Amino acid sequence: MKETKYWTGHILAGAALLFLLGFHFIYTHIAFLFGTEDNITESLSKGRDAQPVFLVFFIALLGLGLYHGLYGLKNILSELITCENCRKIVAIILTVVGILLFAFGSYSSFVAHKNATGMKNTVSRLEVNNG
Repeated sequence: MKETKYWTGHILAGAALLFLLGFHFIYTHIAFLFGTEDNITESLSKGRDAQPVFLVFFIALLGLGLYHGLYGLKNILSELITCENCRKIVAIILTVVGILLFAFGSYSSFVAHKNATGMKNTVSRLEVNNG
């Protein structure tokens, strides 16, 4: 029963990834839909990084992607490994790796958000001072 919950989470994460990655691809890489020549310029990227909704979006994408990918890898390795103790060790290792990667990716997203927000505030202060 416990494994059924994890498998259901795996399937739901895959469905959510399909939606979120589709949105990301359309919004970021198909610029002509938004009337711009290039939607992945540095200024537009930093503008997205400054918005809290994109911070949540990136962290959700990271968490869902890691869960979906590492759970799938665990299942593949479980079919190849016959030793039950070895399967448990692999599951623990993948869980620790997933947590560490999630922590690193979340930290990176927060830093990018903080830097973009700080830069945006700096630009606003410069405009006021020079205005």
